[in-house]
Formats: sequence, structure tokens, C-alpha cells
Amino acid sequence: MKRRDLLKVGMVGMGALLLPRGLLAQMRPRLNEDHFLLQIILEAGADFTYLFDARPLAMTAAGLIQNYIGEDPIVYTGANGGACLRTKLTDPLLPHRSRFSVVNGVMMAPTFEGHEQNMNLFFTGNPFGGDSFIPLLNWESASAAPLDGIQNGYTFADLRNHGRVVPLQAAAADSLTGMLNGLPVLRPSDSLAAHIRTRMQANGSGPGRFSAGSRRMMTSFDGMEGLHDKMNRLLPATPGGDEETQFVDFLSQLFKHNVTRSAVWVTNENFDTHDSNSAKAQPAVFAAVAARLAKVFELLASTPFDSKRSMFDVTTVMVTSEFGRTMRIEGNAIGETGTNHNPFSNTVLLAGKGIRGGQVIGASDFASAGETLSGAHLQKDPRRICLMARPFDFALGRPRVDLPAAFDVEDYLNIGSVVNTIFEMFHVDRVHSRINSRGGRPAPVLTQLLA
Repeated sequence: MKRRDLLKVGMVGMGALLLPRGLLAQMRPRLNEDHFLLQIILEAGADFTYLFDARPLAMTAAGLIQNYIGEDPIVYTGANGGACLRTKLTDPLLPHRSRFSVVNGVMMAPTFEGHEQNMNLFFTGNPFGGDSFIPLLNWESASAAPLDGIQNGYTFADLRNHGRVVPLQAAAADSLTGMLNGLPVLRPSDSLAAHIRTRMQANGSGPGRFSAGSRRMMTSFDGMEGLHDKMNRLLPATPGGDEETQFVDFLSQLFKHNVTRSAVWVTNENFDTHDSNSAKAQPAVFAAVAARLAKVFELLASTPFDSKRSMFDVTTVMVTSEFGRTMRIEGNAIGETGTNHNPFSNTVLLAGKGIRGGQVIGASDFASAGETLSGAHLQKDPRRICLMARPFDFALGRPRVDLPAAFDVEDYLNIGSVVNTIFEMFHVDRVHSRINSRGGRPAPVLTQLLA
């Protein structure tokens, strides 16, 4: 079995996390707030030229970029005056355009082209991995939930390799709620629980990694009773519904009962388009993705969180991929080419609570066949096969028009700025802010996105 097929079978799942109470105490207190995060990952490197960063057919005629839609894109103008080109495949999302903003020209890991490195960068801020930013969203909540990170779909890059995340299969999590209803809660006052905790406490008294792990287990063990009580309130997923309906139904219960504050949905479509046949299938793939995103938006808007608010009113939604795609593969005819990995430009859609919708922020270059590319672009992409983020003016919130002679990561809108913007909405202490380079300053917050 190929690695990708194995991951499809084995990594359908949900991510769960028991948060150490000691870490909660270290964070500055915040008032209780109903605010949740849903991340939708178009994994394996989505080519956003099929959505909101399209290119004219003239560039295909010039042999620069593959285009298997065969139609010229349409100008899409944001409420802030920013603009991009969209394809007809985005039509299902247009009724929701006031709810989401498009962020184009997002730089990922400019020195790494691998799936794992760029997924690590997104979740941890480090291409080599580390602790995910997801727990921070809980640590600064006055009523931090012990379970964090529902994951659905298969993963190509290993989303388990992020600190303090334990994935569970979606079906297993659903059945777990039913099993817990028939089991007694193991309370701290029980003799067995007290004995187990004593053993963990003894094992955690030393300086090594084993002791550190035991201490984490003990603090998680202390949250078990509360987690059990919360999970007991959940109802099984609605039978017979489509995947989107079941996911939002189960998600809404977990959010309402404060079981989790964040969720990850990895879509099942194939965006890894190195071969021409997979690339030619992308119009159908993105048509399905746009329809699914629209369905999720509709469900979030129509599912009540309480008597006054919908799920959309309390949930921030982020849609992205670990990187974009090259325009073509050298040596192949433009009508028979696939695409490779491109970390120099990506697209993020942001919607829901805390987001000022309807905007277009950022842009990528190489918008026409005759465009003069910057020295910075040619330094990173001498073969001229990539779109690259345009330099960005963070004070004005728009792309710059200058052409830097040499590459400096601080000139660009990076994924670190997107994550720091999420941190700002969730009141995460700025000591955790992402940086774009070793020893660099914190990546600027995109204040134009904040509602």
C-alpha cells in the first residue's frame, strides 16, 4: 500500500488534547468568551488559481500557466478596494462574500517545499515541528476546555506531530460519547483514582523526560472528571445526513458544551497535482470544494449556538492549504502539465467572528505574461515557474508596487501574520507571537481584518 493510501485509511480522525492546568495558571486571565476556531485544510497543496487568485488565459496561451477551466477569470473587488481575479468555480461562495475575506499572496516557508515542513510551519511556526498554536486558544480562556482539536478527513502531512495533540477517529469519538454514558466517572476521591495519581506524582518527581511526561499525565488526569461530565452531555451525530451536516452538528455540540474551542477539518479532495491527469481534474475538485465550503457556511449560519446567536456568530473560520502550486512543470506542454509545490504564495480565506468580511488583502505577482519580476522573485524562482507574494505595506494594508532587488522575508505577508491575527482575536499573549525569521520581530497583525 502506498504511503498516501495508508494515510487515507488510517488517519481519518479527531484530535483531542488534555490541557495541563499549570500552564493555564501561567497565562494572563481573560473573561469568559464564546469564541471558537474552525480550520478547514485543503491539504496536499491547493492551487488557488482555481479560486480567488486566478490568471488570464493569455498567460496560458503564452505557455506560462496551466488552466484546465478554459475560461477567463472575473474581477473580484473587495469592500476595502483590494481586488483579485476569481474563477466561475467560486460562484457558490458569492452569497457569503460579506462573511469572508480573501488573503492572497501569503508566504509560507520560503526555504522548504515539503508538505510536512510547511504544515509544521502553519501549526507550530517552525518547519521542523513543535507545539501547535491550537492549545494557546484554550490557555487564555477563563473556562479553558480540556479537549481540543476535532479532526476530520485524511492527512498527507502528519498532523499528529504537534505538541499535546492526540488524534481519535471521528467514528470512535462518536461512539465514545455513548460508551461514557454507561461508565461511572473515575473521581479523585475514589481509592483507585487516588492510587493512580499517587503513582504519577511519584514518577513525576524527577528531572528527566519520563518525569516530565508523568507530570503532564497527572495534570491531564486531574481534568478527566470534568471531561467525562462534558462528554456525557453529547448526543450521537445525526444519522443519515451528509458529511457537512454531521460535522457541523457534532461540532456545535462540542462548542456549546465547552468540550473544545477549536476544530480541524481536512478535506478529502486530491490537490497533489504533479501528474497532468490530476491537474486536469482540478476544476471538478474545486467545484466540489467551493460547494462544500458554501454548505458549511450555510450550516454555521443556520445552526443556533444559543437563543440569540448562530454558530457563525461565535466561530472564526480559516480555510487554507500548506502551500500553493507552481504554474507548470518545465518540459511539459502547457496543455499536458501538472504542477509542483510553491511555498512563495498561498491563499487564506477568513470568515466569521472577529473578521471584517468582504475584503481582498494581499496579492501575488506574475499577473501577466509581460510583467517585470523583482530581483527578489528571480532570486527565489530563477526558472520563472512560481507565483510569488507581492511585497506588502502593513500600515496601509495593501500590496506594495516596488520591486525589491533582493529577498527579505520581512517585506512579505507571511503565514505568521495570519496566525498572529488569530492570536489577537483570541487574546493570546503577544509573548507567543510568530516571527518570520530567527531573531526577527513579531510578524505584523493584519489589523484590517479585525472587526
